[in-house]
Amino acid sequence: MRKVTPIIQTLICYLFIILFIYTAVSKLIDFENFQIQLAQSPLLSVYAEFIVYTIIISIGIVIALLLLVSKRTLQQ
Repeated sequence: MRKVTPIIQTLICYLFIILFIYTAVSKLIDFENFQIQLAQSPLLSVYAEFIVYTIIISIGIVIALLLLVSKRTLQQ
């Protein structure tokens, strides 16, 4: 069981990396639609331009990179 646990942790980490990269890429591919949908929100319409870029860059790409970097440093 002790040998299986690190494999499961690594697998889960890589699945999260794939998930965050997929969401960032899908938002970049359909950028105009994503921006329009955020602009239609009554609470976010004022900040829609800022939030669109923040979500794509910080939440999608940066978190995936941080997961990748932290996983590689833990393996060493």
